[in-house]
Amino acid sequence: MLQTRQTPNSILVAGSDNQRSQWTKDVVEYLQHILDEFCSKEGAFVHPSFREQSSPGPIAGTNQIKMKTEASPAAGDIEEPLVHFKWWYMVRLIQWHLTEELLVPSVLIEWLSNQLQERDSVDVLELLLPIMLGLVDTISLSQTYVCMFVRIFLL
Repeated sequence: MLQTRQTPNSILVAGSDNQRSQWTKDVVEYLQHILDEFCSKEGAFVHPSFREQSSPGPIAGTNQIKMKTEASPAAGDIEEPLVHFKWWYMVRLIQWHLTEELLVPSVLIEWLSNQLQERDSVDVLELLLPIMLGLVDTISLSQTYVCMFVRIFLL
């Protein structure tokens, strides 16, 4: 009689799925916190320049934000660049983690869908757009995710 044993690799895969899921939930929770912080500043929503948003790495973004902060020393002005820095850092982190398959895209898709339905704001859409584009890139590479994406947005 042939017996099959559970190999350590199969345990690691299951464990890594749970870890990916938990990490994705943690990332989404932090994104929600930052987005709420943006939205709570009613009328104080200042868009960073496109050059600042598309900075290739954290160092370039940090330098630009420092320059902007030094130019306007008011306490509220210092807070806003910090929130922008946090947001764009997380956007870059998400894009990288999606590429490395460290996040569960379905959790991000569900969160994005909820945000788009709950918040009727062009400002929020502008913030969410880079995450959506990163997800579309990831999804387009996987037929499973394409089906899931369509099901979620048709509901």
